Amino acid sequence: MDVFHLFSACIKGCRLLADAHGMPKEYEYLRHRLKLEELKLLDWWLSRSSHSVDDFCVPEDQVHERQQTIVECLKHIKNLTFEIGLVSDRYGLSIKASDSDTAESNSTSSLLSILPEHGGQKELRLKALDYADKTWKTYPRRVRWASFDAKKFEGLILRFTGLNDAMLQLLQREERQRHTKLQENTHMQVLRVHNQLDEINLLLRSLRLDEGRMEFEPKRVSTFEHITELKALNAVFDLENVTGPDHIAREPKQTTCSPIGLDMNQLHLRSEARSNGSGTQRDAGQYGSSSVWVEWRNIEEHMPSVSFSRIQHRLSSLSFLLTTAQSSSKLQLPPCMGFVSDPNMNRVGLVFESPCAEKPLVPQSLFSMLQHNKKPSLSLRIKMAKDLANTVQYLHATNWLHKGLRSDNILFPSLLDQDSLAFWLSGFDYSRPMNDEVTELASKDRAHELYRHPDVQFDVPRDGPYGFKNFHDVYSLGVVLFEIGIWQPVNQFLGISLNQRILRPAIRGVRGSLLNESSFSELQGETGDRFAQAVKQCLAAEYARSTVLTENYTTEDESSRHAFEEDPLSVAISILDKIMV
Repeated sequence: MDVFHLFSACIKGCRLLADAHGMPKEYEYLRHRLKLEELKLLDWWLSRSSHSVDDFCVPEDQVHERQQTIVECLKHIKNLTFEIGLVSDRYGLSIKASDSDTAESNSTSSLLSILPEHGGQKELRLKALDYADKTWKTYPRRVRWASFDAKKFEGLILRFTGLNDAMLQLLQREERQRHTKLQENTHMQVLRVHNQLDEINLLLRSLRLDEGRMEFEPKRVSTFEHITELKALNAVFDLENVTGPDHIAREPKQTTCSPIGLDMNQLHLRSEARSNGSGTQRDAGQYGSSSVWVEWRNIEEHMPSVSFSRIQHRLSSLSFLLTTAQSSSKLQLPPCMGFVSDPNMNRVGLVFESPCAEKPLVPQSLFSMLQHNKKPSLSLRIKMAKDLANTVQYLHATNWLHKGLRSDNILFPSLLDQDSLAFWLSGFDYSRPMNDEVTELASKDRAHELYRHPDVQFDVPRDGPYGFKNFHDVYSLGVVLFEIGIWQPVNQFLGISLNQRILRPAIRGVRGSLLNESSFSELQGETGDRFAQAVKQCLAAEYARSTVLTENYTTEDESSRHAFEEDPLSVAISILDKIMV
């Protein structure tokens, strides 16, 4: 039985329905969801241990139960998407062959058509479409909706979703893990080309299509949906709509968007705030009956020309994002309660729940561990590197830059669980972007400059056209990964004392020093070639999109697709994923 014969019809059917003319514009979210299900099906085929076309052609009498179930699922998907007559009869959707081979102008269809395709996804899709064109010759090249019923089409797509999910359960354990990774890559690519608020809302609505399907069981929010919600919130805050996500299709379920200002009078600190040795000020205390720790920022140092109320406005956005984001397992973030303002000391602080409920404690930082703790096993260090790189990638997928990645902003919630190297990413400063006219300066602490890309060292503003970009975060990640690999702070490795004023030439020379042959060889000796190559990808990071636009791609959306394929962070993560310890 040629299972690829059925598979090709499913892919062809998805393409026919996705490209069908005449769908009312208000239902474009259904086209989005159909495309996502098609990508899931492509990833299903690629995740199988043997996914070539020829390897899945077996005689009828050799088809065992699992394969037969797959065949039945594919037949049902084919009937849902490719059998136009059945679609019309079962779902009451009036479809007819299109009189024109030219595509109608549709911005959403255009957006979906330029989605980047990872690995063998594009090759598989083209092979399936070519196969279908050769073997299913009686079907139209294009179709159009003569009449359209959104509820009935939703039912069709949800049936498709159920069949897709059923086929995932037929994969072996290793194949399911491979499918999960492929889908994560797919979701990152989808998010990369949805940047305008209306585009993100369209995607979000498509992901929420199956809400309410299970009457007695609440729907579990997927990581993809949660990250998309965060990107929508980021877009709202970019428009400075901090009083509520009115532009989002529906409010996120976990919270409402309102300022999380805490009462300074209820905060009782154990002592004055102290530096952890690399500039960041944190202190432990009590807020009401809760054990907390506070991360302080001095206003004059960071934003000397901005009013105190403007600072509160900005910190409100950041604290809300942190509160919303902390429920995602992909974002290693500490549990944020809100923020406090201390105008008497001209400072503001983010308040986090203490990892120890009985006793207020400031979590130990990676910077401290690098100095005082023995080197963990290579497998633990590699796992931490993978988790950290993935966290940064998910943040960037939501258009959220950290702008302060360094080892003193990576915290360990439990002193008793350091063998696992489970961490929190903190020290976001005011990492929400603002309008270009509002300028935020980087910290004056020169120890922080050791982690910054040369383009944003010293007095370069963090915001505006010359401020932080994605690849600046990726460079900082590379410095931290280097530290994790050799298990030393970067200043110690380079022989730079933090007890003296660090000269500009020493700071400017960090990148070259870490990439030179001697340093690279030492890192290779500690971690192996692949880890060192991943670090090099980050340290040599130049944002691919800036060069892609000078090539053959005339639109920003097209450049986004190719930029993702060349994104140094994606390449670094791919290299790290291949390391087996």
